[in-house]
Amino acid sequence: MVSKGAVTSNRFQSYSETPTGRQLIDAIDVPELIPEFLALSRIGKPAVQAVADEVATIIEALPTKSERDAASQFCGWFVGQIMRRLGYRVVQERGRVTGAPFKTGAVWEAGHREVQIVSALPTPCPRRVELKVQRGNDGAILGDWLAVQTAISPTRRVHTIVEGPKPVEIALHHAKEYAEKWGYDIVWIQDPGRLFPREQWNAAPPSRL
Repeated sequence: MVSKGAVTSNRFQSYSETPTGRQLIDAIDVPELIPEFLALSRIGKPAVQAVADEVATIIEALPTKSERDAASQFCGWFVGQIMRRLGYRVVQERGRVTGAPFKTGAVWEAGHREVQIVSALPTPCPRRVELKVQRGNDGAILGDWLAVQTAISPTRRVHTIVEGPKPVEIALHHAKEYAEKWGYDIVWIQDPGRLFPREQWNAAPPSRL
């Protein structure tokens, strides 16, 4: 017996191959929207609110109500795919959405996630914060981190957020805080010179944060 959830998922997977589905994915599957999804979730608002402006023109141009309803439902499903990938779970099925072709959307809450600190990048490569360890001109060991987030389709664009070099313990502290706040899976330490030993990774950072 095939579950209702599987049938629904298959329906949306098929919809994603239609011209309208591809248009909606292009509007939603944008790395820069992820912080908006998470920020809305933290204040108890539907994540799909973040794409209201992006999808409105596409949906409102459809000629029939049934087509508009199908497109609206697909938006909710596709945003849900992104949120589940980020480790979020639904806490309210029908939160109010304003200024959009759809009136309601799921409200999400972060599940428990443990940010891993790794020296080798796993495959497939998740959203990650990369910490590059280097020696400064004065001999100090510095860390220079950046956040890398890809859209849900692996072939799509990559967006980075960069923080400049700091003492390595401080840089790791900031990188891990950022990862925890924004739903990243790992902090990847790139240290070819072995300047930052593993036993120091979980040490308390200096007080000068």
